[in-house]
Amino acid sequence: MVNYDAPYLLPPTNLGPDFRNRFYYMFVDKKFDTFPRTAISDEMLSLIRGPDDPNRYSRHMLYNLMRMHNDPASMANVCAQIAIVDDGVGQIIAALKDKNLLEDTIVIYTADQANLFGQHGLWGHTIQTRPSHLYDAAVRIPFIVRHPSLPSNYVSDALCSQIDLPSTVLDMVGTTRQFDQSAGTSFKALLQGEDHQRSEVFFEQEESRGVRTDQFSYWCRLPGAGPNVLFNHNSDPLQTENVADQPEYSHVVAQLHQKVTEFFSQYSDPRYDILNAGQAKGSISSETFLAPLMPEGWTATTTSTT
Repeated sequence: MVNYDAPYLLPPTNLGPDFRNRFYYMFVDKKFDTFPRTAISDEMLSLIRGPDDPNRYSRHMLYNLMRMHNDPASMANVCAQIAIVDDGVGQIIAALKDKNLLEDTIVIYTADQANLFGQHGLWGHTIQTRPSHLYDAAVRIPFIVRHPSLPSNYVSDALCSQIDLPSTVLDMVGTTRQFDQSAGTSFKALLQGEDHQRSEVFFEQEESRGVRTDQFSYWCRLPGAGPNVLFNHNSDPLQTENVADQPEYSHVVAQLHQKVTEFFSQYSDPRYDILNAGQAKGSISSETFLAPLMPEGWTATTTSTT
């Protein structure tokens, strides 16, 4: 496993120019037509609680995120960091080939998460707003697989989830071992060009949970944290209009809300189920936002023991 930190799409790493990166000069003065050019999100602006202050971490981060928006130097910085990854992957492939291992190696190129780079007027993680957002641009991740047994240049828009990856790898290497308590399933057949039957994928970020189907994306929140959200991808592929409160979609909201409830009821560990007053398994970014919505005495994290 080879992990690259970049690109992270957060300040200070991606804010402004980075002349130390040897790839940066390739992207200076480019037009960056693939970057969204939108107004800064009203949700971001609503979080401002005073002037910029480098000694106040969260506030300074907020101002720097806004400085990155529509900034050509930051866009060049992001592209240059992606070039670092591309270059590194190329070196790995060359090394495998040089050692005659390439044809017997499954190469998987993916990421732990996605980040916004201007979509919806936002940069960075899903936690940059209160409540968190679960836009496609923030939860869809790159996923490329190479192996001689797989068709070349094959692209699929089928729904898959990160939780499917362990089962898929085990399936590809020929073992029958699986994970009994996982919701993941192998999509080896999809990689081979066959149909894949997953009809929805689920995701969450602290107080927000969601489900994505071919046609809809639905998010529900901890009560009091913010509105529920429904996007119709057929009519709104860029996810700009929340139709959750429109009467004609009430049955869709009810159906998808039930799916989210049933999935997390089955697979959540109650200790870490934040929507049911659980605590964060790792770090949490919004304790002061969540605490008033929780039962008295709730804390975001618990001390682990060994």
